Amino acid sequence: MDAGAPIAPRMQKMTRDFPRETAPGQVALDGEGANSPFSAALSRHIGTPGLEVQQMLTRVRAEVVSSTRNKQVPWSNSSLLGEVYLAEK
Repeated sequence: MDAGAPIAPRMQKMTRDFPRETAPGQVALDGEGANSPFSAALSRHIGTPGLEVQQMLTRVRAEVVSSTRNKQVPWSNSSLLGEVYLAEK
């Protein structure tokens, strides 16, 4: 993917690769705040400048696992062939 391309087309191409809140066959937790643990972690990391999307998802996954005390593990499958940045480097 062209790092200079607009975000919307990149997101369309990524939709099939974007992570799920939890592992297949598992139920995502609602959490105690306004957002689920996954949504809260994703919102904290998705706009981090210079953070490649796979690194961002690893951070989200680690935060969710920690905040749910290992009860929820976000899951992703990817066919990305290059680095993708959602926020400028």
